Amino acid sequence: MYANNRSGSAPPSRFRTAGGNVYTFAHPFLTGQLSAGATPGNPVVSSLNEVDISRCLKLNDTFFNASPTQDNAFQEVLVDGSVITVTNHLMAGRATIQVVPTTGLVRDGDLTAIAPFIVSSKDDVGGVLTRKRFVNGVALTRIYYGTSFTNFPHDIDAGNAVPTYTIIIAYAGWVEGIMKGVASDKMLWAVGNAYGLQGNFVPFEINGAGMNGTDTAGLNQFDEGYFDINDAAIGSEHVTPVGETIRTPIPAGFDTGNRP
Repeated sequence: MYANNRSGSAPPSRFRTAGGNVYTFAHPFLTGQLSAGATPGNPVVSSLNEVDISRCLKLNDTFFNASPTQDNAFQEVLVDGSVITVTNHLMAGRATIQVVPTTGLVRDGDLTAIAPFIVSSKDDVGGVLTRKRFVNGVALTRIYYGTSFTNFPHDIDAGNAVPTYTIIIAYAGWVEGIMKGVASDKMLWAVGNAYGLQGNFVPFEINGAGMNGTDTAGLNQFDEGYFDINDAAIGSEHVTPVGETIRTPIPAGFDTGNRP
Protein backbone atom coordinates (compact mmCIF):
# COMPACT_ATOMS: atom_id res chain seq x y z
CA MET A 1 0.00 0.00 0.00
CA TYR A 2 1.28 3.48 -0.85
CA ALA A 3 0.37 6.50 1.21
CA ASN A 4 -2.38 8.54 -0.44
CA ASN A 5 -2.21 6.33 -3.48
CA ARG A 6 -4.76 3.54 -3.87
CA SER A 7 -3.83 2.65 -7.43
CA GLY A 8 -0.67 0.86 -6.24
CA SER A 9 1.86 3.02 -8.03
CA ALA A 10 4.27 5.54 -6.55
CA PRO A 11 4.68 9.02 -8.05
CA PRO A 12 8.26 9.75 -9.12
CA SER A 13 10.69 11.80 -7.07
CA ARG A 14 13.60 13.86 -8.35
CA PHE A 15 16.63 15.20 -6.50
CA ARG A 16 19.01 18.02 -7.28
CA THR A 17 21.16 20.26 -5.14
CA ALA A 18 20.62 24.00 -4.68
CA GLY A 19 23.36 25.68 -6.65
CA GLY A 20 25.65 22.68 -6.59
CA ASN A 21 26.58 23.02 -10.25
CA VAL A 22 30.18 23.03 -11.38
CA TYR A 23 31.21 25.52 -14.07
CA THR A 24 34.68 25.44 -15.57
CA PHE A 25 36.29 27.65 -18.19
CA ALA A 26 39.25 26.57 -20.31
CA HIS A 27 41.29 28.62 -22.73
CA PRO A 28 44.75 28.12 -24.30
CA PHE A 29 45.80 31.61 -23.18
CA LEU A 30 45.40 30.52 -19.55
CA THR A 31 48.19 27.97 -19.89
CA GLY A 32 50.88 28.83 -17.37
CA GLN A 33 48.75 31.58 -15.79
CA LEU A 34 46.76 29.63 -13.17
CA SER A 35 47.64 28.37 -9.72
CA ALA A 36 46.61 24.99 -8.35
CA GLY A 37 43.61 24.83 -6.03
CA ALA A 38 41.39 27.55 -4.65
CA THR A 39 43.86 28.93 -2.11
CA PRO A 40 45.24 32.33 -3.17
CA GLY A 41 49.00 32.43 -3.54
CA ASN A 42 49.47 28.83 -4.65
CA PRO A 43 52.25 28.35 -7.23
CA VAL A 44 51.41 28.62 -10.91
CA VAL A 45 51.05 25.31 -12.75
CA SER A 46 52.54 25.43 -16.24
CA SER A 47 50.20 22.80 -17.73
CA LEU A 48 46.93 24.15 -16.24
CA ASN A 49 44.55 25.99 -18.57
CA GLU A 50 41.14 25.32 -16.98
CA VAL A 51 39.67 27.00 -13.94
CA ASP A 52 36.63 26.30 -11.78
CA ILE A 53 34.59 29.51 -12.01
CA SER A 54 31.82 28.21 -9.73
CA ARG A 55 33.50 30.03 -6.84
CA CYS A 56 32.86 33.32 -8.67
CA LEU A 57 29.15 32.87 -9.35
CA LYS A 58 26.50 34.59 -7.25
CA LEU A 59 24.21 31.92 -5.78
CA ASN A 60 21.22 34.13 -4.88
CA ASP A 61 20.60 35.08 -8.47
CA THR A 62 20.03 33.58 -11.90
CA PHE A 63 23.77 33.09 -12.16
CA PHE A 64 23.76 31.46 -15.62
CA ASN A 65 21.42 32.07 -18.56
CA ALA A 66 22.22 30.79 -22.07
CA SER A 67 20.01 31.96 -24.94
CA PRO A 68 20.22 31.44 -28.73
CA THR A 69 21.60 34.19 -30.91
CA GLN A 70 18.68 34.04 -33.35
CA ASP A 71 15.43 32.17 -33.92
CA ASN A 72 15.55 28.66 -35.33
CA ALA A 73 12.53 29.19 -37.56
CA PHE A 74 11.35 32.04 -39.79
CA GLN A 75 8.02 32.45 -41.51
CA GLU A 76 7.25 34.12 -44.81
CA VAL A 77 3.55 34.95 -45.12
CA LEU A 78 2.08 34.99 -48.64
CA VAL A 79 -0.78 37.04 -50.01
CA ASP A 80 -3.25 34.15 -49.86
CA GLY A 81 -2.55 33.60 -46.15
CA SER A 82 -0.33 30.57 -46.56
CA VAL A 83 3.03 30.42 -44.84
CA ILE A 84 6.48 29.23 -45.84
CA THR A 85 8.57 28.28 -42.81
CA VAL A 86 12.34 28.26 -43.06
CA THR A 87 14.17 26.37 -40.29
CA ASN A 88 17.79 26.13 -39.27
CA HIS A 89 19.81 24.13 -36.78
CA LEU A 90 21.89 27.00 -35.42
CA MET A 91 22.90 26.34 -31.79
CA ALA A 92 25.05 29.43 -31.29
CA GLY A 93 24.10 31.77 -28.50
CA ARG A 94 25.13 33.97 -25.60
CA ALA A 95 25.54 33.04 -21.95
CA THR A 96 24.95 35.72 -19.33
CA ILE A 97 26.81 35.05 -16.08
CA GLN A 98 26.47 36.94 -12.78
CA VAL A 99 29.95 37.06 -11.31
CA VAL A 100 31.36 38.46 -8.08
CA PRO A 101 35.04 39.45 -7.89
CA THR A 102 37.28 37.45 -5.57
CA THR A 103 41.02 38.24 -5.50
CA GLY A 104 41.05 40.16 -8.77
CA LEU A 105 43.87 38.00 -10.11
CA VAL A 106 43.96 35.71 -13.13
CA ARG A 107 46.14 33.18 -11.29
CA ASP A 108 43.41 32.63 -8.68
CA GLY A 109 40.68 32.02 -11.27
CA ASP A 110 38.84 35.34 -10.87
CA LEU A 111 36.65 35.58 -13.98
CA THR A 112 36.46 39.38 -13.68
CA ALA A 113 40.23 39.36 -14.31
CA ILE A 114 40.28 36.51 -16.81
CA ALA A 115 37.82 38.23 -19.19
CA PRO A 116 39.89 41.39 -19.82
CA PHE A 117 43.09 39.33 -19.86
CA ILE A 118 41.87 37.16 -22.76
CA VAL A 119 40.25 40.02 -24.69
CA SER A 120 43.33 42.23 -24.41
CA SER A 121 45.48 39.31 -25.58
CA LYS A 122 43.67 39.37 -28.95
CA ASP A 123 41.82 36.06 -28.72
CA ASP A 124 42.07 34.11 -31.97
CA VAL A 125 41.44 30.57 -30.67
CA GLY A 126 38.36 30.65 -28.41
CA GLY A 127 37.65 28.76 -25.22
CA VAL A 128 35.37 26.11 -23.75
CA LEU A 129 32.77 26.53 -20.99
CA THR A 130 31.61 23.35 -19.23
CA ARG A 131 28.58 23.01 -16.95
CA LYS A 132 27.96 19.95 -14.74
CA ARG A 133 24.52 19.72 -13.12
CA PHE A 134 24.03 16.95 -10.58
CA VAL A 135 20.58 15.34 -10.84
CA ASN A 136 19.51 11.93 -9.51
CA GLY A 137 23.08 10.76 -8.92
CA VAL A 138 24.52 11.61 -12.34
CA ALA A 139 26.26 14.66 -13.77
CA LEU A 140 24.30 16.17 -16.66
CA THR A 141 27.19 17.79 -18.51
CA ARG A 142 26.96 20.43 -21.22
CA ILE A 143 29.98 21.75 -23.12
CA TYR A 144 29.72 25.18 -24.75
CA TYR A 145 32.45 25.40 -27.38
CA GLY A 146 33.86 28.23 -29.46
CA THR A 147 33.42 30.71 -26.62
CA SER A 148 34.54 34.33 -26.53
CA PHE A 149 33.84 37.23 -24.18
CA THR A 150 31.29 39.56 -25.73
CA ASN A 151 30.81 42.14 -23.00
CA PHE A 152 31.88 42.67 -19.41
CA PRO A 153 32.25 45.60 -16.98
CA HIS A 154 35.75 46.98 -16.68
CA ASP A 155 35.34 48.01 -13.05
CA ILE A 156 32.57 48.16 -10.43
CA ASP A 157 32.71 49.28 -6.81
CA ALA A 158 29.97 49.10 -4.19
CA GLY A 159 29.43 50.17 -0.59
CA ASN A 160 28.08 47.64 1.92
CA ALA A 161 27.68 45.02 -0.79
CA VAL A 162 29.68 42.82 -3.09
CA PRO A 163 29.53 44.18 -6.66
CA THR A 164 28.08 41.97 -9.37
CA TYR A 165 29.72 41.81 -12.79
CA THR A 166 27.37 40.78 -15.62
CA ILE A 167 29.65 38.96 -18.07
CA ILE A 168 28.36 37.85 -21.47
CA ILE A 169 30.06 35.00 -23.32
CA ALA A 170 29.25 34.11 -26.93
CA TYR A 171 29.43 30.44 -27.93
CA ALA A 172 29.36 28.68 -31.30
CA GLY A 173 27.32 25.69 -30.10
CA TRP A 174 26.99 23.07 -27.38
CA VAL A 175 26.84 19.34 -26.81
CA GLU A 176 25.37 17.54 -23.83
CA GLY A 177 25.63 14.12 -22.24
CA ILE A 178 25.47 12.24 -18.95
CA MET A 179 28.71 11.62 -17.11
CA LYS A 180 29.37 9.16 -14.34
CA GLY A 181 32.54 8.54 -12.42
CA VAL A 182 34.77 11.44 -11.48
CA ALA A 183 32.17 14.08 -12.30
CA SER A 184 29.64 12.86 -9.75
CA ASP A 185 31.75 10.93 -7.25
CA LYS A 186 31.20 11.58 -3.58
CA MET A 187 33.54 10.88 -0.69
CA LEU A 188 31.61 9.86 2.43
CA TRP A 189 32.99 9.82 5.96
CA ALA A 190 30.93 8.32 8.78
CA VAL A 191 31.47 8.56 12.52
CA GLY A 192 32.72 5.20 13.77
CA ASN A 193 34.38 4.14 10.52
CA ALA A 194 38.11 4.09 9.96
CA TYR A 195 37.87 4.39 6.20
CA GLY A 196 35.88 6.56 3.85
CA LEU A 197 33.95 5.40 0.82
CA GLN A 198 34.29 7.05 -2.55
CA GLY A 199 31.83 6.10 -5.25
CA ASN A 200 29.24 7.10 -7.80
CA PHE A 201 25.87 6.76 -6.08
CA VAL A 202 22.61 6.18 -7.97
CA PRO A 203 19.07 6.39 -6.61
CA PHE A 204 17.03 3.41 -5.48
CA GLU A 205 14.57 2.40 -8.15
CA ILE A 206 11.59 3.51 -6.10
CA ASN A 207 13.10 6.99 -5.73
CA GLY A 208 14.10 7.33 -9.35
CA ALA A 209 11.58 5.61 -11.57
CA GLY A 210 8.59 6.04 -9.31
CA MET A 211 6.79 3.14 -11.01
CA ASN A 212 5.76 0.26 -8.78
CA GLY A 213 8.44 0.22 -6.09
CA THR A 214 9.67 -3.32 -6.80
CA ASP A 215 13.28 -2.53 -5.88
CA THR A 216 14.33 -5.34 -3.54
CA ALA A 217 17.68 -3.76 -2.74
CA GLY A 218 16.19 -0.57 -1.41
CA LEU A 219 17.25 -1.26 2.18
CA ASN A 220 20.83 -2.33 1.48
CA GLN A 221 23.56 -0.53 3.36
CA PHE A 222 26.99 -0.08 1.87
CA ASP A 223 30.08 0.78 3.80
CA GLU A 224 33.76 -0.10 3.87
CA GLY A 225 34.60 0.75 7.46
CA TYR A 226 34.11 -0.59 10.96
CA PHE A 227 30.85 -0.99 12.87
CA ASP A 228 28.85 -0.87 9.66
CA ILE A 229 25.61 -2.72 9.01
CA ASN A 230 26.27 -4.78 5.93
CA ASP A 231 29.71 -5.01 4.34
CA ALA A 232 28.48 -7.63 1.90
CA ALA A 233 26.35 -5.06 0.13
CA ILE A 234 29.36 -3.05 -1.04
CA GLY A 235 29.34 -2.89 -4.82
CA SER A 236 25.56 -3.15 -5.04
CA GLU A 237 23.73 -1.53 -7.91
CA HIS A 238 23.42 1.66 -5.90
CA VAL A 239 27.10 2.51 -5.63
CA THR A 240 29.88 2.03 -8.15
CA PRO A 241 33.27 1.98 -6.36
CA VAL A 242 36.01 4.17 -7.79
CA GLY A 243 39.20 2.24 -8.51
CA GLU A 244 41.73 1.84 -5.72
CA THR A 245 40.54 4.90 -3.79
CA ILE A 246 37.61 3.10 -2.22
CA ARG A 247 39.50 2.57 1.04
CA THR A 248 40.87 5.97 1.97
CA PRO A 249 42.33 6.32 5.48
CA ILE A 250 40.97 9.14 7.56
CA PRO A 251 43.53 11.96 7.88
CA ALA A 252 45.62 12.09 11.03
CA GLY A 253 43.94 14.00 13.81
CA PHE A 254 40.47 13.59 12.30
CA ASP A 255 38.18 12.40 15.11
CA THR A 256 35.61 9.91 13.84
CA GLY A 257 34.54 8.42 17.15
CA ASN A 258 36.35 5.14 16.46
CA ARG A 259 36.57 2.65 19.25
CA PRO A 260 39.95 1.02 19.99
